[in-house]
Amino acid sequence: MVTHHSSATPWPRGFRVCSVYLGREISDLDVDVSQVDEEHVAGPSDEPTTFQYALGTNALANPTRAFLYFACLSRRLPSSTGEPVVLLTEVRNTAFPTADPKTVREAHLVLAHAAAVAVAAELGCARGAGLPKKPVLRMVSGPVPKGGDGR
Repeated sequence: MVTHHSSATPWPRGFRVCSVYLGREISDLDVDVSQVDEEHVAGPSDEPTTFQYALGTNALANPTRAFLYFACLSRRLPSSTGEPVVLLTEVRNTAFPTADPKTVREAHLVLAHAAAVAVAAELGCARGAGLPKKPVLRMVSGPVPKGGDGR
């Protein structure tokens, strides 16, 4: 990640943190980290199963995916403006869990948080990128239509 950030090379789609295989040739669960532009930090979702949480810069989760955005100011990720770099940890679960949706959603967020904390520590992000050592899963909202006008 550091090599890609400090060169003129654009980041690939993401860097794989880990994958879990449950007897299939394709992974059942993946955890990736990528750099995103600040304006691409997702807001509330129209998706009826996606909920927003107060964690990192923003966090969204549903029964098959979780997204945790966080801002990292690190000497290892130099920025021409001195602004933090926005990173995203994403959990994708292709096994289609059948447990309680809230339990699965929050389990995905716990994984995304663990990956974000590890990446922030490895990069030496100032103040741990503002991430708590243990995730506090406080739901901010359920699905909110973009624009907030209900359309």
